[in-house]
Amino acid sequence: MKTYILFIFASFSDLEELEFFCFEHFPQLSIGSIKYVIESSGNCIIIFDSDKQKEPLVNSLDETLSLESIRFYMIFEKSSIFWSKLPTDLNNFIFKPQPKNLGMFKILAEMDKQPLESQFNLDEILEKIQIDGISSLSPEEKKFLDDFGN
Repeated sequence: MKTYILFIFASFSDLEELEFFCFEHFPQLSIGSIKYVIESSGNCIIIFDSDKQKEPLVNSLDETLSLESIRFYMIFEKSSIFWSKLPTDLNNFIFKPQPKNLGMFKILAEMDKQPLESQFNLDEILEKIQIDGISSLSPEEKKFLDDFGN
């Protein structure tokens, strides 16, 4: 069994549409749990376990992901990720072990709908500036600093 991370660039209209998509299509691809997160633009990340070999898995994904709302997608084995730069909450959601008793699905949050102050930590951003300079900040981190205290 392997754990996969599937990035889907799509235009799901809302969380309910994504939830329906996961319930309808992923039980036949996955054994065990399925976790997902959706951002406000309709893109999503789905994490699932499968014991299918590469070719049958790819064929199943191509068939499953042939919806008009899905523009393109990428899939990785979780164990083969070399490096990623993600918001802390999303990084924890993908890479930290989750309790086994969460049921079949776990919804993290709609990342873009969270207030910026809940996505970023001021101390971490200031430390990043001190170490790497202000040019190392993402546009979202800069916006967080601009909006801080307003």
